Amino acid sequence: MSSIKTGKIFLLYSIAGILLSCNGATMRNGQTEKHKIETVNRQRCSFQVTDKLYLDHIDSAFNPQAYFKIRSYLSENLMQLFVFDSKIDVDEKLNTEVKALNAPDVFIADSIEKITHFGNYEGKGVIMKGMYSGGVVNGSIKVFCFTDQDKGFMAIRQTIRSLDDKEFDVVENSFTLK
Repeated sequence: MSSIKTGKIFLLYSIAGILLSCNGATMRNGQTEKHKIETVNRQRCSFQVTDKLYLDHIDSAFNPQAYFKIRSYLSENLMQLFVFDSKIDVDEKLNTEVKALNAPDVFIADSIEKITHFGNYEGKGVIMKGMYSGGVVNGSIKVFCFTDQDKGFMAIRQTIRSLDDKEFDVVENSFTLK
């Protein structure tokens, strides 16, 4: 009986030791993992990407100075940026994109939350949370539109796993129209 009790105590101390040693390693280091950051400079905008993201091949039908597809090496997450050299109808763009994405063969939103910011820009957008087609994979889609008198943009951020949210936040927070 006493050997069973001793074994349980040993197991508890072992688990506590492992947890403390992991915590100690994190605390001793005290730094977050640093990633190489590259600035993408185009005719209409600029933004930064970490080495965990890459610009994906763009269909030749789209202007490479105006359309950017950013993917992750770590997950299936994706961001698309459409940059316009004229004023856009924010309501029309947003409604059209939400209707196209919130469709049974693409995504079924359980909730839709309105947003007003993308990085340093104030405009109109939504975050839809729900299931991707097939009904197996949970995720979210953020759609945001901005315009001023001369230019505008639409951003679409599709998230399946939050594994690389910080990397996509770098893009969003550094995005600047020219």
